[in-house]
Amino acid sequence: MVFQLTPPAAAGGAWTATTLHDFTGGADGAVPYSGLIFGPGNALYGTTYGGGNGPCSQAGLAGCGAVVAIVP
Repeated sequence: MVFQLTPPAAAGGAWTATTLHDFTGGADGAVPYSGLIFGPGNALYGTTYGGGNGPCSQAGLAGCGAVVAIVP
């Protein structure tokens, strides 16, 4: 899951969490494998251990993993 935290409008208030993407475990990936890194345009990149839509998925397996890009 990728989420965004928004600080409170007033000191001492509650932070707000907003879900930006909830991974399905399919083509969008499953089971995070690496930490996130910043790339061009402040995009976040990471990898997953499962999911994806490579040759493993075509063979009926759980997937080979995916490269994930979260663009602001």
